[in-house]
Amino acid sequence: MNTKNTPYLPYDKDTSCTADKTDIINNENARNIFSFKIYCPEKLDNMQLNDLKQLINSCGGYEPFYCGIDTESSDECPAVFQAAAYSGETMIGFASCCFNELTALVLPEYRRLGVFTELFENIKKHLNCDHADGFPENTLCFSAPDFIQSLVKSHPEISFSHSEYLMECSSNSVSDFPQYFPDAISDFSDDGSDYLLYLNASDDEPCAVCALDYQPSHTMLYNVFVDENLRGKKAGTFLLSNLIRDYFSQNTNPLLVQVSSTNIPALKLYKNTGFNIIEQVDYFKISF
Repeated sequence: MNTKNTPYLPYDKDTSCTADKTDIINNENARNIFSFKIYCPEKLDNMQLNDLKQLINSCGGYEPFYCGIDTESSDECPAVFQAAAYSGETMIGFASCCFNELTALVLPEYRRLGVFTELFENIKKHLNCDHADGFPENTLCFSAPDFIQSLVKSHPEISFSHSEYLMECSSNSVSDFPQYFPDAISDFSDDGSDYLLYLNASDDEPCAVCALDYQPSHTMLYNVFVDENLRGKKAGTFLLSNLIRDYFSQNTNPLLVQVSSTNIPALKLYKNTGFNIIEQVDYFKISF
């Protein structure tokens, strides 16, 4: 049941879906029956936010990509659906979806009892009824923390989707690359955050660009773009090789970039210019 316009009322039957579950504990005849309710608020109130923070702490600090705590993120991502599971006054599970990415967490003692299934069912109802546009048809992807990887991989409806790599280039990676375009010039823009490549000094528009985001401990590389007519002709390699040389002539922090395993050309480009994988996040997909 949609509860967008209802207040936070944990025990109000009119504002939730109720599910009864049976947990078999050791003895086949010993059963602990508990019920929980699902709430689907448009935005979490202060009490629910506090409950969510406690849930995150109880799950070892694991915090999903989007979990409703950052209200600014919610405003920037209008296609957000979220569902919270309560047993009495305790939030035992939470799930949300932004575009095609699903995130969820459940208290350890309530796992394998159908809590996630009920949360997911409510997320699906919203997607099917209200916001089908913008989502890959009937498919959601998500990452999973290490402590439930085995459970995820054994689920019959879940399969591997792709990996996201965090790659790093340090000052030790600086080396001389061949000059692919003898007349080309490359340099930072006035603000030092954009790096531009021109095939000729007389060109008005760059043929390849990338951007940098400076952080205290590292610098993120993003928005790497090469003109379609120059792709496959080493323009990207020339751009990044010169960027790396010029960047490390003024900075010591490593360069980091995120790339998907499905983007084979970009992955090859970064490896060829001195970037190494330092972190990998696997994404799974679930269809409905």
